[in-house]
Amino acid sequence: MERENNIAFKEFNIWLLADSSSENFKNRLDLPLDDRHGAVHNIWTPIIDKVQDILYRNTGKRIDTSKIYIRNAVVDKEDWKNTTKLDAEMKAFCNIIQTTEEKTRLIFTFGAKAYEFVQRCETYMNIKNNKTKNLNNPWTTLELGYEFKQRIENFQLNKINFLPLLHITISRGEFMTSHKNFCKGLGIQSDETRFNYFEETSKLIANLIIDNQSAFDIWIK
Repeated sequence: MERENNIAFKEFNIWLLADSSSENFKNRLDLPLDDRHGAVHNIWTPIIDKVQDILYRNTGKRIDTSKIYIRNAVVDKEDWKNTTKLDAEMKAFCNIIQTTEEKTRLIFTFGAKAYEFVQRCETYMNIKNNKTKNLNNPWTTLELGYEFKQRIENFQLNKINFLPLLHITISRGEFMTSHKNFCKGLGIQSDETRFNYFEETSKLIANLIIDNQSAFDIWIK
């Protein structure tokens, strides 16, 4: 599996940061978040589909999803346990960020480890004094929802904004709990059976882009 989908796409406004390569398919898939892998359609497709719908209905525009930069935070799952490798990966990612900071607007992270990875990157680059967590005690879905809300509210142009999304937990046995906890982190009040993480995050993302659309050069032309 390639480390990134296309190095040239770093010049575009939206990035996706996944966890690591699929352990069982890393020698059979070509790219991070390869869309032949079903997990991608559980964690990203429902969000981007709803975002595109809102954007089109309100602006007549659609995001060119073929030009989103996609990367895995680490190469292999075992790298999360190797402090030396993890530190090297973090510094390499920071270097990439610092060369494209004027263009990149949003970096979506998938799951607790990928979000912790960028938290440490922010601390390393002195962007903010973050409270990082032990990888064995990762961010909960409730905490990720709260972090998403805070980062949406504090979005700034001409800087990189990290937005944490859920990874595979949203499609496994406790998926209803994941919907509920993330939405509660967003401050959403709802009937217990009606929490919808995909719907709520998509609305916030789409409205953020609509409000700042002149700063985004991501449209299908």
